[in-house]
Amino acid sequence: SGVATSAPYGETKTVGKSTHISYHHSSVTKQDIREKNNHGSSILWFTGLSGSGKSTLANALNVKLFERNIHTYVLDGDNIR
Repeated sequence: SGVATSAPYGETKTVGKSTHISYHHSSVTKQDIREKNNHGSSILWFTGLSGSGKSTLANALNVKLFERNIHTYVLDGDNIR
């Protein structure tokens, strides 16, 4: 499936072509975060040609979600290169 699961803590395994993959349990669960934020989690991944408006759309959506008290984070490839 591409996700390393069911291995005891610290044990590594091979997943696809990746080696030494180790799953680590989080101290804060998804359920903890959902209950604190009063909403679930999702990922929106905008793809398209350079200059097609992906960042503009992502930032406009970020404003609307923020106005609804939905916690967001925009990760823009231009800002992390």
